[in-house]
Amino acid sequence: MSIDWNWGIFLQQAPFGNTTYLGWLWSGFQITVTLSVTAWIIAFFVGSLFGILRTVPNRLLSTIGTCYVELFRNVPLIVQFFTWYLVVPELLPENIGMVV
Repeated sequence: MSIDWNWGIFLQQAPFGNTTYLGWLWSGFQITVTLSVTAWIIAFFVGSLFGILRTVPNRLLSTIGTCYVELFRNVPLIVQFFTWYLVVPELLPENIGMVV
């Protein structure tokens, strides 16, 4: 098996912009990590908020927290994926829905 990997392609000029393919990969990595950390922080605070709402003595707030938790706990994950990927962008305005 004589495979010759051409790793030099990463240092070549990309066809668009003033960067290399390695620069594109690095930029994509940075965006991915930033988006992941931001989503994790938002999810942590939203989850903590609704988890705390379940424990408060106020019956209305407790019911809201319980409904939120049970909704996401009882809907299968694949259904949530399809909903967020296919349905929610259709409900948003066109210029925002195309980005999502």
